[in-house]
Amino acid sequence: MSACVTGKNCYHSQAEGEQALIENRIRYHHSDDAGPQNIYLCDDCGSYHFTSRGPMNEVLRDQLDYIKKQRVARDWESRLR
Repeated sequence: MSACVTGKNCYHSQAEGEQALIENRIRYHHSDDAGPQNIYLCDDCGSYHFTSRGPMNEVLRDQLDYIKKQRVARDWESRLR
């Protein structure tokens, strides 16, 4: 993962950015209306970045149940270590 002049992390495809967005939601426990909501194509570097503005990404919205299940699973994993 490289960095942009904006200082944001770069994702080289839309799919990579959406997967990172889902992983970010699992890891950092953002509520539905907080944290990164979508990705956008940067005019400066040509890569995708997270944004907290605008509507929630459709792929992210479709994965909300999966995200909740993964949070529970990871919480249990950390307790059992």
